[in-house]
Amino acid sequence: MAKLRNLPIITFFLYTCLSIVRFNDGASDRHRLQPQTVASSGVGTKREKNLVLNGDGIFKIAMFADLHFGENSWSDWAPLQDVGSIGVMSNVIDHENPDFVVYLGDVITANNIGIQNASLYWEQAISPARAKGIPWATVFGNHDDAHFEWPIEWFSPPGVPQLLCPLTNSTTLSSCSGKEECSFKGTSRLELMKNEIEKNELLSHSKIGPKELWPSVSNYVLKLSSSEDPNTTLAFFYVLDSGGGTYPQIISTAQIEWFNSTTQNLNPDSRVPEIVFWHIPSEAYEKVAPIGVIQKPCVGSINEEKVAPQQVETGIMKLLLQRPSAIFSGHNHGLDWCCPYSKLWLCFGRHSGYGGYGGEWEKGSRILQITQHPFSIKSWIRMEDGHVHSQLLLFNLISTVEIDDGTNKIESHHYERSGWTVSLRRKEEKWEELGRRSAAFKIALFADLHFGENAWSDWGPKQDENSIRVMSNVLDYETPDFVIYLGDVITANNIAIKNASLYWNQAISPTRERGIPFATVFGNHDDATFQWPIQWFSTPGIPQILCPLPNSTTSPGEEECSFKGTTRLELMKNEVKHNNMLSHSKSGPKELWPSVSNYVLKLSSPEDSDSPVAFLYFLDSGGGSYPQLISSAQVEWFNSTSQNINPNSRVPEVIFWHIPSKAYKKVAPIFGIHKPCVGSINKERVDTQEVENGIMELLVERPSVKAVFVGHNHGLDWCCPHNQLWLCFARHTGYGGYGSWARGSRIVEITQHPFSIRSWIRMEDGHVHSEVVLE
Repeated sequence: MAKLRNLPIITFFLYTCLSIVRFNDGASDRHRLQPQTVASSGVGTKREKNLVLNGDGIFKIAMFADLHFGENSWSDWAPLQDVGSIGVMSNVIDHENPDFVVYLGDVITANNIGIQNASLYWEQAISPARAKGIPWATVFGNHDDAHFEWPIEWFSPPGVPQLLCPLTNSTTLSSCSGKEECSFKGTSRLELMKNEIEKNELLSHSKIGPKELWPSVSNYVLKLSSSEDPNTTLAFFYVLDSGGGTYPQIISTAQIEWFNSTTQNLNPDSRVPEIVFWHIPSEAYEKVAPIGVIQKPCVGSINEEKVAPQQVETGIMKLLLQRPSAIFSGHNHGLDWCCPYSKLWLCFGRHSGYGGYGGEWEKGSRILQITQHPFSIKSWIRMEDGHVHSQLLLFNLISTVEIDDGTNKIESHHYERSGWTVSLRRKEEKWEELGRRSAAFKIALFADLHFGENAWSDWGPKQDENSIRVMSNVLDYETPDFVIYLGDVITANNIAIKNASLYWNQAISPTRERGIPFATVFGNHDDATFQWPIQWFSTPGIPQILCPLPNSTTSPGEEECSFKGTTRLELMKNEVKHNNMLSHSKSGPKELWPSVSNYVLKLSSPEDSDSPVAFLYFLDSGGGSYPQLISSAQVEWFNSTSQNINPNSRVPEVIFWHIPSKAYKKVAPIFGIHKPCVGSINKERVDTQEVENGIMELLVERPSVKAVFVGHNHGLDWCCPHNQLWLCFARHTGYGGYGSWARGSRIVEITQHPFSIRSWIRMEDGHVHSEVVLE
């Protein structure tokens, strides 16, 4: 491992933006910055800043993989892990004194970061390299722009913790107002990359790749060349975005075409070694993975889990097999081996961060060293405590191995969370009244309309037209007094435009046009994050998406393709704002957030407006942007509200939410529907909420609760008794969503004298079935 000295100057430059970094021999301080302005040569004429670093004759790269800054950012645990990760990087840098650093993905754990600008954590992660004046490049991992994941335990006591926004010890608030707000929306790859480059112009060699490769971003090539002859290239470093987070874990056919054309242009005869960096290993890693102990020809020290590869391979490995190269991945924290695969090497980095699973494995960094005379590429692992192991000479399959004996198997990939406390302040809630205009009050339930599904295709808009026809037919047959949209009004995970309320407004248009009042409750698809269809990453690629929508009139910017979705709160605000006379929907108490559609409506008697006939409760059963459940805070709210307005349980109460509780599974018919259950289709298993926090126990204890109505399961339309109350499914109303069963609507009719609740199903073609008396 002796270093070669007095070598010729080596020049390392960014091919796509021609930002040049020279490494001189013989100077004592390798990383003293000397910024200059030079004229670029080659591609383009842009003048770039030149960073001259004093080198010692070898070019060394330190890879930092899976740092996971910002993990559990609300806890005391998280900042300590980030400090620990900084310690790892600082120790490696001090021991190795590298010329360059590659951040090998999952720099942050975006799905745990609530602040609007996750770049604040990104900047913390790269601070050790920046503090030493070492240039670097980054590649994205699946956690770097992942959507915020609400911890399921936040929906049990004590609830959502008090989140710190702005960050502790942050100095950015005055200079970037609003960027530290808790938005829970995440920061896109593009924004993260722009922020990194803008704030670290002299040191960051990261690059926003070609636009045609979007939504992948970190696709670029760096060239390591000799100053003896600028035309002599020692190696090409390719950085490829392997996806994950906001879109599938994949390297697209467009990326493969770009790689192929770029390599053919830069390295047509494959004489120059090519090093590839991406985050998620390809399926080829599974083929070469050691079984049990790592043995030659593989080299490494830990093999404690199975390879977690990209979802689909679209041809990148076939292309790489034709070219002598090595690939370096992160992602698997419990693997650090290199194994040969035909002409190339498949290598893992070493888990560098204390964030992420696998806390029991020691942290370190994979080092890559390139020399020119005689040319060689070596790799080894430098651990946090300073020791070195797993030395390897790449490309000619000659290796010297120093493998640590100790291996600790991991029991699971979960980590402990710290406890927290939070105080919630409740406000007294207002609730709406519904007058009765006749002896019976009739409600039509429209469930699972799924407007905007496959919005980019011809199929999608046709299904929305069909759904409008279903609702129009039902409304004309039944002439209801009220309509309830029972969740999944839209398929937000298919909607690219910034304001999904445009589809929401289409969905409620048949009711609005007839002047019928309505209320909505959210389903799991209404604010779901955009899901990139995996076929878009194969030929022919991403379709031409229409933004703005045809035949719509909106404000500028509302119809831009943002792929970020519209929050529950925004959807509710827009609905109430644009349908003030008809919408009885309500943004519930703030302390129940992130659930929104929690409110109660009173059905009053025309004989005496102070005399309630029934209370209609709406509960947000979650899903989409947070877990599918009714939280303990919602249970407390229901309990206190019902005790306040109906203390003796004398007034009947009817409940509406989207996702069935686990009690539905207990009463579900087996095969055919037989008495006491009533219905017409029983074509799938009940898909329930993830966790129950006491709502069903509370409902069962209240004799005033007569029925619960849900949607979600398109292939179920039955009602079954559960103790003294009824558990009912609506009928799949929309042509969006899965299932080809005939469409319809569940009707609920409440009569005062004598009091009764009846229900039946009205089909699109007009016929009626499955009538049941619920009270």
